[in-house]
Amino acid sequence: MPQKTKQLNCLKIKPFGLTVVLIAVLLFSGFLVLAYPSSIAYADKIFFPLISKPLEITLAWDPNLEPDLAGYKLYFGKSSRNYTQVVTLGRTTRYTIQNLINGTTYYFTLTAYNQSGLESSYSNEVHYP
Repeated sequence: MPQKTKQLNCLKIKPFGLTVVLIAVLLFSGFLVLAYPSSIAYADKIFFPLISKPLEITLAWDPNLEPDLAGYKLYFGKSSRNYTQVVTLGRTTRYTIQNLINGTTYYFTLTAYNQSGLESSYSNEVHYP
């Protein structure tokens, strides 16, 4: 996957005959831009790769009220109705998925399972973003 880039403008000043490059380190929308002045000493415009901050998503749902409920299974993937990951949960009604790729669309659904191991059909699908 190609890295996203952001163009930064550099300001060069020459106090006492020395070239000094001033550049900002920016943190915005989950992206961190790293700038290394030694690599840009004579540049007017520079492109830096954006290092994506891992995405964390918390999902919550209403509880299933059946007395033999054993837990839930959370399914997710990068395309609709094609779930490549499954997380088996207990009776919790909230779960945080960590280390997802920022900028990627994820699709989620949930099932409930009972103490006999029988699993419900999928809930409605939600996606992020």
